[in-house]
Amino acid sequence: KISKKEAKAKLREIRESLTALTPVRQHPSGRGYLLKKSPKQKFVKGLTKVLACAFYPDYEYIANQYQPANSSGLTSPNEGLRRGEIVHAQLQDYGNKTSTRKFQKMNPKLHDYTRNAIAWLLKYELEPLFSEFPVADERQRMGTGVDMVCADQEDNLVLVEWKNGLNNYIDRGSDAMQGPFDRRVDNSPLNQAFLQLCFTKMFFLASTGIEAKRCFVVNMNEWNQESVRRIG
Repeated sequence: KISKKEAKAKLREIRESLTALTPVRQHPSGRGYLLKKSPKQKFVKGLTKVLACAFYPDYEYIANQYQPANSSGLTSPNEGLRRGEIVHAQLQDYGNKTSTRKFQKMNPKLHDYTRNAIAWLLKYELEPLFSEFPVADERQRMGTGVDMVCADQEDNLVLVEWKNGLNNYIDRGSDAMQGPFDRRVDNSPLNQAFLQLCFTKMFFLASTGIEAKRCFVVNMNEWNQESVRRIG
């Protein structure tokens, strides 16, 4: 078994290798991505909106769509979005942290969902390398940010897609998924996440030349439990 110092050095080497490999960076506007090695840094669209328009154009995220307002845990229709932004930002800091002490100083009060996500990473011995790691496929003219890139105990790369809340309806859709899908595949948030992660895995390979060993959709919910789904 290697020492902590050796483990940290190994992870630092993986981080540096990935940084050197990816030819993508997010556009300063936050909308879309730039291919650093192409002439004039070619702009490509963000994946999320493209998938929504093509495969689930009529779906709307409504916090209380499948549950009574008084049992949703939210006090306003937009509170879930704000909560998601808080948790996402904390997990981004955690994934890109230079040290545990610095992360704790930046985030003195963690949301319960953030704590559960970190506990899940520790449980499965996944070490975060990057959050919002930019990837793209020039042929598809699309890019996205990987929620979290991790290394497992054998130094395989693992991709994680975080989903917060969506209580009682993450696996419930309002219609069939559009496009070349069986009509039995609905447009639930879980299927949307699976679809996005499939493209993300392809873009990660196109950008780095490395195939992710495993991919997970991890949903943190109101009952402080994680619902983990794996693809690949």
